[in-house]
Amino acid sequence: MSEDALPIIVALEPDLFWAARIEAACRVAGGQAICVSDCQALREAAVRRPALILIDLAAAAGCLETLHQIKAVPALRDVPVVAFGSHVDTAALQAARRAGCEHAWARSRFATELPALLARVLRPVATPSAGCMDSPPALLLQGIAEFNAGAYWTCHETLEMLWRQEPRPVRALYQGILQIGVGFLHLQRGNRAGALKVLRRGLARLEGMPEICQGVDVAGLRRTAQAVADRVAAMRADELAAFDLTTLPVVRLVPMTNTIPSV
Repeated sequence: MSEDALPIIVALEPDLFWAARIEAACRVAGGQAICVSDCQALREAAVRRPALILIDLAAAAGCLETLHQIKAVPALRDVPVVAFGSHVDTAALQAARRAGCEHAWARSRFATELPALLARVLRPVATPSAGCMDSPPALLLQGIAEFNAGAYWTCHETLEMLWRQEPRPVRALYQGILQIGVGFLHLQRGNRAGALKVLRRGLARLEGMPEICQGVDVAGLRRTAQAVADRVAAMRADELAAFDLTTLPVVRLVPMTNTIPSV
């Protein structure tokens, strides 16, 4: 694999000894380290969608605010961040956790955990996130427009074409939207049992997926579709006519942007 194709680990690490150590560990694990020395360089490197961000707290003065800005970008929200520093500087370790770091370790623990951390990040078992960082394909955008217009069967036909040609786990996104739409179609037709059955299938497809996938607000769709399923489950079949179909949720898109605001 060429170096350009290797997954990237961004490290805020100006210390040459630790930078060399991180770079060597990344090479062994099958990744490519980009070591930077200041907050601005960290911001610029983060837009490359790294698999992991490492922050040496000894060099992080003022950079925890940069981390807040990085985490505010939807496409970068799920990138794990691990900070490390002196074991006696508990205030810095706690501040890193509050800023959004998944872990804030003493330096000695970081050195011990680094190989296993890189193995988890760089050699994961296939997960539903594979493909989620891609821009939404044209058929997905078409299917979402049909879903949001209430044309649920047309949406089904569009997204079925898409998921059948997609071998990666991201196909579960297309299947989930498709099935939730079919569940809403059953609601339109007054079929309570069919609506619940297919809604639950669609929700199961989206379970465990990132909050945002290919620009789709997956978390929002899960939440609103689950609320519909709960309402329908609480109704008897003869009460379904009272369900206000104008309240059915839509699929929302968020901007696929890596732009990180300046301080």
